[in-house]
Parts: sequence; C-alpha cells; structure tokens
Amino acid sequence: MKRVSDMPLYIKELVCKKLSDEIKSYNCQENFSSYIPILTFKGENELSNKHLGFDFNIYNFLDFSKKGYNITEISVNTFLTVEETSKLFEICLDEELIEKPDNTICSVAEYLSGKIRLGEYLLKISKITEEQLNNVLKNNSNEKKIGEKLAESNYITLEDIKAILKLKDEAQKRFVLDNETVPTTKMACVSDENLLKDEISALKSENAKLKNRLNKLREFVK
Repeated sequence: MKRVSDMPLYIKELVCKKLSDEIKSYNCQENFSSYIPILTFKGENELSNKHLGFDFNIYNFLDFSKKGYNITEISVNTFLTVEETSKLFEICLDEELIEKPDNTICSVAEYLSGKIRLGEYLLKISKITEEQLNNVLKNNSNEKKIGEKLAESNYITLEDIKAILKLKDEAQKRFVLDNETVPTTKMACVSDENLLKDEISALKSENAKLKNRLNKLREFVK
C-alpha cells in the first residue's frame, strides 16, 4: 500500500475515483471486505495456547483479527484469496473462535467460501423469496443459469446477478503487490523437511540414552 500512498495526489484522486465508480457497480459485498473479526474468549485462549492444533492459517487469521485487521487486510497479508479467507472465517465461526456478526456479513462469507450457493445467498439477503427460488430450482441446477432464470422471471435484475457472480469470481483471485515477499511452497517444504530431520535426530539421541539406561538397570538386577 505504501507504493500507492507515495503516488502524486492527482494520481491518487484519479485512482480513487475510478475505483469508487467500479466498487459502486458491485455493491453486493455488503461491507464483508471491511469487516474486522472479533475474537471470543475461546478464540483468545486458543491463539495463546494452541490446544486444539488447528492449521497455522487459522492462527494467522486469529492473530491478524486480534490486531484489528479487516478481511481484505488479512487476505493481503497472508497471501490468501478472499475465498480462502472466507473459509477460515467460517471455520473460526463454527468453532466459536470469533463472534458471530450480523446476518448479511455471515451470508456473504458463506457464499464466498462455497458453503451456500447463489440461490440460497439471494434468499438469505432477502433479494428473493423462498417461493421464487423454488420456482426456478424446479428446472435448473446450474448456478449461472439459475441467476439468469431469476432475472428472466423479474425476481431480480440481471445487473444484480452479474455483480454477485463477479464478486464470487473476484474472491478467487490472489493479490500480490510484491512477488519477492511471497513465501513459496518449495521454501515451506524445505523448512518442514529440516524440522523433521531435527526431530528424528533428537528422537534417535533420546532412544540411545534410554537403551543405555536400560542396559545399566539389567546389569544392576543381575
């Protein structure tokens, strides 16, 4: 973000105007991207002690949330897509590690994470009724076709459907400002391999000590 901040003011104004217009055309995200997850007592305790042994991504999510980062900031700082961050959000919510936000925030997270599909998402945010959804589901199973059918039936505008599908597609994109800062899978594997070798070496050393003690005990018994 520092690169953007260092740009001349007139460039920042232009960028801001362009982005503002684009964001307004995709207004279906309902503040999820700027939402700051709030840790529960259980979440605070788990972050400190790690008793449940979650994946490190969960602890990263909790750590950034505790520091006051919003969903977008968490995604950028952990090199995850918003879809992946939404999945972490859902896990933390199910495990009661974070407080449950309002229905709109929950619905967007469920949709972006793949927990619910388009029709159920529209129903949850009160864009359509259950009867309207059932009418469309009778003859359609494809998500994009369901959206088109809802628009054809005048239950929702085609622009709204395109915006929501665009939101889903955008959430699957990974944003990296500086490629040099991205941790590679190869680097992670090497680190894990070295850690494993150290653990094996320590176990072998401990095993040798135990054998030595056992032999001394046998001699003592004789």
